[in-house]
Amino acid sequence: MLQSIILGLIQGLTEFLPVSSSAHLIIVPWLFGWKEHLLIFDIMLHLATLCAIIIYFRKEWLDILREGFLIIRERTLRDSNQSRLFWGIIISSIPGVIFGGLIGNRVEHYLRDPITIAVTLGIFGLVLYISELYGRKDKS
Repeated sequence: MLQSIILGLIQGLTEFLPVSSSAHLIIVPWLFGWKEHLLIFDIMLHLATLCAIIIYFRKEWLDILREGFLIIRERTLRDSNQSRLFWGIIISSIPGVIFGGLIGNRVEHYLRDPITIAVTLGIFGLVLYISELYGRKDKS
């Protein structure tokens, strides 16, 4: 129970940071020598995070969904923030659906290795650091 609470806190704290909350759910138990948990545990933590986000941003979600239903019903493109968000959510979900459908079962075996995750976090941390160093500083 205590491990579940700790992992839930880690998930909640890292979800909105530019780090992988999923990776931390693998690395922390590995570092502390805890028993490995199943992928469904991670999925439930992410689902709980999604529910919290939907509840907290319920007004914004309802606005986006209303706009989406209007777009579908009227079969017209509309130029609004909600319309752009609706289409952004739809379009950005497509690669995940395709990728998940193609390799979903293999993810648990190959991509949940603590060493693979640590190396990947290091590589992407380096990419973020280099981006920060050389990225444009004068943003509007």
